[in-house]
Amino acid sequence: MSLTALTGRRDWRAAVVLGSGLSDLAGELTGAEPIPYARIEGLPEATVAGHAGALYAGEVSGAPALVFAGRPHLYEGHDARTVVAPVRLARDAGCAVVV
Repeated sequence: MSLTALTGRRDWRAAVVLGSGLSDLAGELTGAEPIPYARIEGLPEATVAGHAGALYAGEVSGAPALVFAGRPHLYEGHDARTVVAPVRLARDAGCAVVV
């Protein structure tokens, strides 16, 4: 399913892709509920320990933000296109800043 269909929003400004052990930070977004990667077109499920495998869509200081709790890796057997899928999704959603 598309990000717009899942969130009802198209005007995202910033995104953060979190690594191992940092998934709890995603819950700090205002109004964010986890959306499992399996529900998002183009994102594989997370298989690495410490990666929640969910996208949190909410706000930080009033700015619309996306937080990817976990990410795919080359060593999991994903190709480069899949590994950068969270960054592409953020860019396509309008994020000017991706960390």
